[in-house]
Amino acid sequence: PRIVTPIGLALDARDRVFAVESHTHLPPRDYPGPKTDWIKMLEDTDGDGRADRVTKFADGFTDAMNLAFSPDGV
Repeated sequence: PRIVTPIGLALDARDRVFAVESHTHLPPRDYPGPKTDWIKMLEDTDGDGRADRVTKFADGFTDAMNLAFSPDGV
């Protein structure tokens, strides 16, 4: 999958989806995934209504639960 364990989403003014990918909130003892939570960005670059680009926007978080944009887009 292009994104696993998504637990929080936010949409920016350019219609990109930002998702918290949780890897640190109560993982199983033998969890093979990353040691930190990531924020992934999903974009529709060709305008067909489906995300065709998924990139890691940020990482290094612990127990991240959600995200949001301020009214001015920050």
